[in-house]
This record gives sequence, C-alpha cells and structure tokens, in this order.
Amino acid sequence: MTVRYGLASPVATSNTAPDTPLIAVITPVFRGARHLADCLEAVRRQEHQNWCHIVVDNASDDDTRAIAATAAAEDARVQLVTHDLYVPMLDNWNRALLECPADAEYVMQVGADDLIADDCFTRMLDVGLQYPSAQLIAAYRSDGSITLPAAFDESIELIAGVEVAREVLLGGTDVIGSPSNVMMRGDAIPIGTPMYDGRAWPPGMTNAPARWAVDKEPFLRMLDGGYVAFTHGVLTMSRQDDGGATSVTEDLRTHCAGDLELLLRFAERFLTRAELRRRARVLAVRYSAIIANQALRRGRRHDERFVEYHSRALAHLAPVLREQGAPEAATALRAARRMLVARSAAPGQTVT
Repeated sequence: MTVRYGLASPVATSNTAPDTPLIAVITPVFRGARHLADCLEAVRRQEHQNWCHIVVDNASDDDTRAIAATAAAEDARVQLVTHDLYVPMLDNWNRALLECPADAEYVMQVGADDLIADDCFTRMLDVGLQYPSAQLIAAYRSDGSITLPAAFDESIELIAGVEVAREVLLGGTDVIGSPSNVMMRGDAIPIGTPMYDGRAWPPGMTNAPARWAVDKEPFLRMLDGGYVAFTHGVLTMSRQDDGGATSVTEDLRTHCAGDLELLLRFAERFLTRAELRRRARVLAVRYSAIIANQALRRGRRHDERFVEYHSRALAHLAPVLREQGAPEAATALRAARRMLVARSAAPGQTVT
C-alpha cells in the first residue's frame, strides 16, 4: 500500500517570489531515522525558498516515517510517500523520482544521510540560469574529511558533457560524484523509463550488491551531447558510510570490477579504442592485485559471497574485454579468476 502525507503540490511561502524556479528535492530512504531529521532541516534552511521535499520511504521499520510525517505537518512543502512493499535500493530510487512534480524546473536527489549548505540552491541556480544549456549543475563536495574534486580550475564554469564523461571513465577529475552532489534540470530526466538500472550484477549472482558506480550511469547518458555547469564552493556533504550500500561494496572490494563494467558500458560513446585498451589494462592490473591480496587471506578466500561475486565478475568481464579490443586485460582477469578459484577450492576439489 502507498500512502501520501502532505499536499499534492508545493506551497509557496511568504518569502517566495512567484517567478523563482521550483526545485524538487527527492529523498528515497530505508531505515534512515538516524540522520533524516538533519537532512530535512538542511533543506528547510535554504536561502532559496521555492522548493518541495518529497521523502519516499521504502517500508522502513524504524522511526523514519514518524520523523518525515512530523516535518510534513510543520511545513507544507514537505511530503511523505510511504510504501509497505520493500524493493531493492535502486528500485526505490526509481519510484521516488516518479513523485517529482511535473512543474519542477530543477531536481535534486538528496540522500537521507547527506547534507547541503544553506546557500546550495541559490548558488547552483545562479550558475544554472547563467548556462541554460547545462543538464547538470555540480559543485565541490565534502566526503568525510576530503573535498572533491581535489583540484579544479576556478575559471571553469561550463564543461562539455563528453569531457566530463571522459574524465570519469579514464580515472581523472570527477565533477559528478553521487546523485546528492548534483542538481538536474527537470526536462533532462527521462520520462517513462527508470533512471537507474537495477539489474543484478554480476549476472547469475543471487542477492548481488548494488553495482559500483551505477549511480553515475544516468548522468553519463545525459551528458552525451550535454553540458555541466560548475559552481566553485563546497555545497554538499556526505557522511562516512555506516552500513549502507557503500560499506557493502567496500567490504566486497567491488570498485575495480565496477569501474571496468562502467568503462565497457560507455567506452564506445566517449573513448577511442586505444584509450579503452590502456584504461582497461590499468584497471585489470589493479583488480588482479586486489584478488591476489585477498586470496592470500584464509578467511577471505573461504568467504563464499566474496568468492562468488568475483569469480562471476571476472568470468563475465574477460570475454567482453576481449571482444572490445582489450585482450591483455582479458588475459589478466582470466589468470586472476583461476588463482581465486584455486585458492578457495577445498582439498581435492577440481578447479575449472
């Protein structure tokens, strides 16, 4: 059952000029009671007042709903949508975006454990309105004790999407970050199709974790022919993960496999064959080193989920790398898989 709390449309406050752009803030959440109140308050403190904040709860069994319902009762711009049917994280992200009002000129997906500066909307809108060709608006972000991107030319405010995508795929400066770090132009969001690809990866794995960098894929699709506007200031803050999707992928060491998969999905759009081959070789060496290091650890090589994830990922990536013109990387991954499977095999077990 789906229940909505709050008004169907955002209500302008006395401080809202009628001609200012409406910003829709979307917060998909599951068991977010620990930090949700801070997220809601960060949006309420915005200098720019014409916004609506839609919290979409994914069948939480903590105080998430009560916290959001209280905020909705106090401010008509806050809305709560509850679902009694739990779905995987990316599916909840997709259904949350369906709640975005049609008249929202800009959309920002803010995680329940993330924060935004009081002038976030004002500064992002300033540069977004200055560059109407930009599908995405980004800024510096604080990730724990680190500010990203680490170094960026302060004279640059508009970047061709193809250059942003190339930097991401080649391991350079990433101005996108995660969904909480960017504001999207409303008309750039796909209509009628899910924004995020929730299919399990690697293929065939049950209870597979969310794919590494899956949250970058929709932005890379938007940037094929588009632009990013950048405002120079730390406007978004992410907490160090304490048990969510990021900690799961870190525990399984999925980043190299995920980076290779992302590379193979988008290389044809943004890279030359030579660039793909060089980058794939670098990532394959890193991936092989991780597998070698982990396979030497007795506990890790008998961790069934770790072994299943990487044996399936390596088996899937190697032939695709060869097909796309990166045979050295494919060979390295095949060798890494043989080592992983051999070390995790029981005595006398046949290794294939």
